[in-house]
Amino acid sequence: MHGGDGGVAVSSRAVMAASEKLDQNVSFILCGNESEIKNELLKIDSEFEQKNSERFSFCQSDATGDIKSNVSRLWRTAPNSSLVKCVALQKNNEADASLSAGDTGALYASSLFLLGREPKIDRAALAITIPTISEKQAVLLDIGANVECTAKHLFQFAVLGEKYCRKVLKPAEKPKIGLLNIGSEAHKGTNAVKDAAVMIKKQFDAQFAGFIEGNEIFDGNIDVIVCDGFVGNVMLKTSESLYLFIQKKIGNLLPPDAITKMQQFNGANYGSSPILGINGNVFIAHGNSSVEALSCAIIRAVKSSEFSAGK
Repeated sequence: MHGGDGGVAVSSRAVMAASEKLDQNVSFILCGNESEIKNELLKIDSEFEQKNSERFSFCQSDATGDIKSNVSRLWRTAPNSSLVKCVALQKNNEADASLSAGDTGALYASSLFLLGREPKIDRAALAITIPTISEKQAVLLDIGANVECTAKHLFQFAVLGEKYCRKVLKPAEKPKIGLLNIGSEAHKGTNAVKDAAVMIKKQFDAQFAGFIEGNEIFDGNIDVIVCDGFVGNVMLKTSESLYLFIQKKIGNLLPPDAITKMQQFNGANYGSSPILGINGNVFIAHGNSSVEALSCAIIRAVKSSEFSAGK
């Protein structure tokens, strides 16, 4: 609850907004300073405790740890931090999913240590669902967890992305997989990308559409788009900035239905990214998430929690 730039104030409003849109059987464990969180919740609804005693519980924990110097070891140096405890709840079978808007590296490392990797997976990946022209969503991974990748890592991302797409997005047919490259020709790309293509083709056969270029990402023909974390993060941030550019430059000239369509590219409507390849359901929300964005992140995490990387 303390993660993110908005702190407890934003987190409290977001969880309340999400709870109103989710089934009553969905319950929440809020990690952080209990009295501080309760005070914020009571500001939103003075009858919070009477109305929500069965849906909300608290896990008393510290606001944060020494993030800057211990990102990869926060689970060891600050085991009582709210970020670490929200993952530990899953390890102890007290929660089905964990979400934080705290430091991405700290959450990634804590998840790997506390929950472990899925068998036969060397690197866990960050994924995100993106809109397409065909109205269906596609999965893009990795978006920043693994800057340098071998062919084996890229192949494993394809395996993880295909499983996530099949179980969560549930396309009508078997998911089509594309490997992001600078061209569609077989001789183009790095050795890692070219070798990964051979491995993906061997595993998925007709499901593998081969190399795709950046101008094909949003056309809706590909369900799973695989790349290393450097390329994925640049692509994601570029798309987000393009949305803001269009909104600010010509947004006031567009008809209402066009503005509604544009909201598909608004990061606030997607909210969270799952860490694929771990034995659990962990989601990362953007640190500067608004109430709306964080609420969407919570809802997406709940709806995606049926997916388990180990199953």
